[in-house]
Amino acid sequence: MTSEYMKRLNFFVSGVILIGGFLSSIFLLQLAAWSMESNPPFTLLAYDVRSAKAGHNAMVIARVIRDMKRNCSADFSRFFYDANGARFDLSEGSKHMNIAAIATMERTTPGILQFTFQVPEGAAIGTGKIVTSLDYVCNPWHLMWPIQVVTEFQVEVLP
Repeated sequence: MTSEYMKRLNFFVSGVILIGGFLSSIFLLQLAAWSMESNPPFTLLAYDVRSAKAGHNAMVIARVIRDMKRNCSADFSRFFYDANGARFDLSEGSKHMNIAAIATMERTTPGILQFTFQVPEGAAIGTGKIVTSLDYVCNPWHLMWPIQVVTEFQVEVLP
């Protein structure tokens, strides 16, 4: 091999290493930015509950803030704990709301989260609570480490 060939090969390899290092730096900076995005895109401000007897429908109407500048989807599950601490699954497993569904909810009822649920048969009379666990995905980092939000609503089960 000639020295001219070696110089060109060295120049090429150095360029590849330089470009690779530059792209790796950009990738690491992007990962760092994604990992720092940890503020929840949802805030519960206040709520009101229309209570019901076991087996009947109750309603929750909550004032909320949804950060619609961030394109977040959410997986959630919802449980009801009665006055004795018995747990009932209201969502029958985890549910998914994509970005479009959350945007539609915000356009339909801006700043309001409203849902009905059937107070479970067999729920004890007295104060129970609905607990909703939400896992938000707002960027690729959150696929592994979602933003976790838990909401609780006190509910009276009527006699």
